[in-house]
Amino acid sequence: MSSAVIPFQLSVSGRGPANYVVRAFAAGRGAEAPLALPDPASDPEALSLAVGRALFPNSVRQLLIDVARGADEAGARIQIQLYAAPDLAAVPWEWATLGQSRPWRPAVREDYTLVRSGELRPPPRALPLSGPVRLLIACAPGAEAAIAPLGHALADAVRSGRLVADLLRDTDPLALREALSEEPCHMLHIIAADAWGQGDAARLRLGRGLDGAGLATMLADHPDLRLVTLAASADADPAALSSVANRLHDDLGITAIALGGLDAAQVAAFCGPCYAAIAAGDAIDLAVTDGRAALEGQEGPWGAPRLWLVPGTEALFSYVPGPARAEPPPESVAAPPRMPVGAPLRPRRATAAMNRALQTARAFVVDTTTVGKPVKRPPRTAQSRNPLLQPRLIALAAAILVLITLVSRVLPSSAAGDKKPRLTPVPTLSPSAQPGPPPGPASVPEPRTFFSTVVSAGDTLESIARRAGSDPAALAALNYLVPGETLRPGRPLVVPVYRDGESLPPAPIIKQGNPDQPLVALTFDIEIDDTSLYAILDALDARQIKGTFFVTGRWIKSFPEAAKAIVRRGHELGNHSLTHPAFSAIGADGALNELGETERIAREITGASTRPYFRFPYGDSTPQMVETIGRAGYIAYHWSADDTAIPAWLERVAADPAQGRGAILLMHGRQNSAAALPGYLDRLKALGLQPTTLSAVLR
Repeated sequence: MSSAVIPFQLSVSGRGPANYVVRAFAAGRGAEAPLALPDPASDPEALSLAVGRALFPNSVRQLLIDVARGADEAGARIQIQLYAAPDLAAVPWEWATLGQSRPWRPAVREDYTLVRSGELRPPPRALPLSGPVRLLIACAPGAEAAIAPLGHALADAVRSGRLVADLLRDTDPLALREALSEEPCHMLHIIAADAWGQGDAARLRLGRGLDGAGLATMLADHPDLRLVTLAASADADPAALSSVANRLHDDLGITAIALGGLDAAQVAAFCGPCYAAIAAGDAIDLAVTDGRAALEGQEGPWGAPRLWLVPGTEALFSYVPGPARAEPPPESVAAPPRMPVGAPLRPRRATAAMNRALQTARAFVVDTTTVGKPVKRPPRTAQSRNPLLQPRLIALAAAILVLITLVSRVLPSSAAGDKKPRLTPVPTLSPSAQPGPPPGPASVPEPRTFFSTVVSAGDTLESIARRAGSDPAALAALNYLVPGETLRPGRPLVVPVYRDGESLPPAPIIKQGNPDQPLVALTFDIEIDDTSLYAILDALDARQIKGTFFVTGRWIKSFPEAAKAIVRRGHELGNHSLTHPAFSAIGADGALNELGETERIAREITGASTRPYFRFPYGDSTPQMVETIGRAGYIAYHWSADDTAIPAWLERVAADPAQGRGAILLMHGRQNSAAALPGYLDRLKALGLQPTTLSAVLR
């Protein structure tokens, strides 16, 4: 098959069924026709034909025929690039079929490959490789039944030496993040336990719920990753898998495959030839076509796999000749004794703490189906020549890593050798002596510890400080209050402790501010890039509105000027962790490190503190974690509505504006959030609600 590709672009869009259209463009020519949306309740054969008629009406079909003639003359192939509007993305376009006696199915033809495309962007270049393609298979708890069929399907590609497959069992977001950081990974295959929701609300069950934005954030730090495949049980919602794959493609420009509606055997039937073709150097759209054709050959759901691709990135890898990619020697040897698929080659650690600290991908061993069957053995490497040495080296490396981990968690980041306890005097903070606005959290002297609490009726700053061993001025500064300000019962506070005192009831996760004031908190989670941040800041500046920005420490380090701009323009900072992990899985020490490092980075770069506001990544928390972050000087804040839910929330509030009082809105640093923000602000004003900071809404 020729490597020359002629794009045939198809766009399906419109406003409601009466105005849907399909537009085609190729070779400088175009065609357009009304789009007759297929009935999703049709039987599979009728649905395929209806999708084919919808996607290729007469005018589009004629253009395709004309372009095909030119492709034949040029010795090229056609790539049908589908751009589907969000409300039409769930339509199973891959099932398109024309003709009944001699069916024409572009999804399973190498000369008419069918891909989906999203936002246009410069294509990333192919990754140069001199060794094998490295595949990480991340399997969620409860999805282990999918491992064995996939292992069998990948056996030949692994034995050829062109593919190395590692398996990560019982995967949750933290384990996946650590595995990606520890081992090179070129392709990621996620086996979720379930998938549900649509659009930005779609989630994968990966130990816990994980949305497309969270997964994109996790993968953004791995530029060698070229392909992500999403699979789940056959009962999972195919639209949810597609939504997450589409989000990864839009956010990162990465190639993504969604395998919704397939059982474990069908996923394996698709992935075997698909991954083998990629490892052999084939273009990704041709490799996916191989997988679809394998399903068709088994009379399986050949139209279920969906591929998102930036045009021009068909070659995921550029192979550089090297010994690691040489063909294995021709001799045949007896296969070793059978081992279960997915058995770890690396020894398990002795304790759960060590497992958590050093959790990594485990080697994926392919089950040989017939003992004694001749197989080609890959060349021996230096590591494989002394099998007795490997466990000793692994044990030594594990011991060193554990020691480093424990030391880094026990010793503070500054003056690790100074073991004398530091006595912190009761501060004497006098806001009235300083010009301008009252001092904020950054001005508060470091206390012995913190705890969170909720104001009771009759409490004052002075009475709380007296009981808790705190200081009224420090208490006010830490919580963006003015000394002497009347405290609202139910208001959360973080209390700095400087001397012995009593503990007060801890604050829970806060989901609403003062319900008696027509104020709405604008909060933004910033963790990916700075592309849309300035548009958000400009929209707020134009209306003289301030907000609260929850930032990750990693983001501040990557975009220091953007972080400074947030503070310089008068907005509040909140803590969104250092690396955006799932807090229910990292333990108290890990949580304190995430919070402390982010606070340190924020102060060094912006001069501002992230206290006392914190938001759990993915909304993932436990009661113990809520208490832990309180000891670090934070209170956790949830939301009344996030990006995808804000339009519906506004409609409810329009019917009863009192419902909007004290609400906490969550938006992200994304282009769609920046584009929607001005409209949200104007709508809130029209409803009599004032958007403002979190500190103002809590009063």
